[in-house]
Amino acid sequence: MCSKVFVLGLVILVSSCRKLVSDDFPDFPSVPAINSVLIADSLLTVNLSLTDKIGENILQWVENAQVTIKTNDGLVDTLVYAENGTYKSRLFVQPMNTYSCQVKIPGYNDINCKSDIPETPKIISILHINESGFDEEGTSYSAVKIKFRTNPEALQYYQIGIKLLRGEDVEFAQLEKIVDPILLNEGVPLLIFSNELIEEESYTMTVNYTTGSAHSNGNGWQTSLYPFVVELRAISSDYYMFLKSLYLYEKGRYPSDVGNGAVTNFNIYSNIAGGYGIFAGYSYALSDTIYPN
Repeated sequence: MCSKVFVLGLVILVSSCRKLVSDDFPDFPSVPAINSVLIADSLLTVNLSLTDKIGENILQWVENAQVTIKTNDGLVDTLVYAENGTYKSRLFVQPMNTYSCQVKIPGYNDINCKSDIPETPKIISILHINESGFDEEGTSYSAVKIKFRTNPEALQYYQIGIKLLRGEDVEFAQLEKIVDPILLNEGVPLLIFSNELIEEESYTMTVNYTTGSAHSNGNGWQTSLYPFVVELRAISSDYYMFLKSLYLYEKGRYPSDVGNGAVTNFNIYSNIAGGYGIFAGYSYALSDTIYPN
């Protein structure tokens, strides 16, 4: 009798665990979203869309907005609509300038945002190391030592990109084992960082990288080398916060150890008053093309 009761209880328990979870979520109220990355020496553009409920993959572009840009040197421009929610300005983004944006969309509250564009960074020197270490499979990876100027009296933010030149193709190198203390302090495997711990007016950063392809050198496997250009960006604080939060958001959304229950939700940073999105930018410096031996 006891065994029958136990089996019946087990059947009820298993059945309750298999109850279908409803995916009928309530509609998410549409809110304007701005996405604009201001790049020094490029025309200023703003992309406008509306948020939608879960499951919708097609963005609702905003085509009837009035978008106005003001700068701290007194310039004012009304952007012209192009396509796919993109509004274009006649202004070129300038370093050491502040850009304020106001968006008016019928039926919604006004949206306001602004961004400071940092001073153009300065690359002092670049040293390439053909073999800097070996990965778990025994394939060597390379490194670049980048020396640049910074101001220890002001909190500044940076991003580094190593652009590989493969014929007509340009792609970014992949970050390998992080050993630089400034990058380690950031806590994320990204080439974004602040000068918070830098005490001198210049700093040499070591960046280990791989090109994603390798060849045998007779004694083992070695990363294939290509000509490259280093891009050093001086990014706004808002862009720094956005890039970091975007990485954490993606890690929380697609965790590698989901089987262990380690799922964490992260919100993407936004500096848009009255909406969502990001309005931020950067200036940049490019090195000469470097040809590894």
